[in-house]
Amino acid sequence: MTLPRLAVVVCLLLVAACAADAQDPPFGESGEALSRARATSVSLKYEGTCEFLRTCSTYSRGLPQGEVLWGCEGRGACADDDLWVAGPRRATCGATVRLCRGERCVDALVRDVSVSGDWEASNGVLEGLGLEFGLGRRCAGWGGGRVTVQVMATSGG
Repeated sequence: MTLPRLAVVVCLLLVAACAADAQDPPFGESGEALSRARATSVSLKYEGTCEFLRTCSTYSRGLPQGEVLWGCEGRGACADDDLWVAGPRRATCGATVRLCRGERCVDALVRDVSVSGDWEASNGVLEGLGLEFGLGRRCAGWGGGRVTVQVMATSGG
């Protein structure tokens, strides 16, 4: 195969992969599709403060204070107390999800995409659920816990 023909094939494969990701349904950690009808149990992780993201995320380094580069929305404002999460896949972008721990629930907007394929949450979400979290050394955080997640609304409806 010639080099120009190989380049075309690689480009087509990349376009197909991106299109498939955008159309896939949101998933829980075992790969099952999330549904508005039922909640799925997941291990929620701590994403970190906005300053943590600005300092430690390759994508957000150097942005002005209070701004990050979201995986779903692009460059935008970030507030630690806001109710936002990173979803495990791009297909979750823009959805409003309900996260519950026992009787405590919060609705959060999926603004970011997790680099580890997990559900990750802001300070506001973890505080609302009563989960412990914190930052350790420069670019290390801890916290979270077992919760249920359910899609309440998607960006398309």
